[in-house]
Amino acid sequence: MIETDIKVVVTKLMPHAMFLGHPENYKLDIYVASKAYHAPMWRRHREALKSSGINIIARWIDVDENVAGFSFQKLWDDCLEDVMRSDAMILFQAPGDVLTGALVETGAALTHDIPVHWTGHDVALRSFTNHRLMHQHDDLDAVFAYLKSITRRGM
Repeated sequence: MIETDIKVVVTKLMPHAMFLGHPENYKLDIYVASKAYHAPMWRRHREALKSSGINIIARWIDVDENVAGFSFQKLWDDCLEDVMRSDAMILFQAPGDVLTGALVETGAALTHDIPVHWTGHDVALRSFTNHRLMHQHDDLDAVFAYLKSITRRGM
């Protein structure tokens, strides 16, 4: 019983742990949350990080709100589904950004025991950053370096 509980906790908090013996086969599925205008930046990072075993799975970064049939309801369903299937989440706040939807996504991640790696300015003033699954980094480069160290592919 205790052994099973420990396995569940380790798997949820450190999804990479079960793959340490075979890191060449492991990929991290990462959800990214920020203001929507950062989507082009995330698309660039998605391409650059693929070879490191880091997959940015957030579908919102490819959404065009000007396309016929666009639906915010479907977008939110997709976003929350992507959060739930991620191994970890990155919460990013640039200077001057006022986060709204990204905070909802963060809450969803924390509720489902998904670690959140964050960098930003005003985020630090929020009490939820003290949650056991919130991990602060100086900048996105530091977040990516940490995630690459987990996959053992970007070193």
